[in-house]
Amino acid sequence: MPKVIEIGHNKYRCPYAKCPTTCTSVHDVERHYWKHLPVRVKWTCTLCGGSFTRSYNATRHFRKAHRTEGPREGDIVMDWPSMSI
Repeated sequence: MPKVIEIGHNKYRCPYAKCPTTCTSVHDVERHYWKHLPVRVKWTCTLCGGSFTRSYNATRHFRKAHRTEGPREGDIVMDWPSMSI
């Protein structure tokens, strides 16, 4: 990932060409930057088939929809699509 651009106090811009997105933290810009990639990883709940683009959202879904504690190994799987060249 290219370096995040600081444009002011607590204001950072996405380094992707022509993207106007700004955030108040470097972490938020880094998380946002993934949206620009042509192939993205998905997280899938094995109990209901729910699909998520962030592991945090998959874990939160699991806690709310299926049980109060976090998922066990194998309850949520990461799907990395193969890239066609």
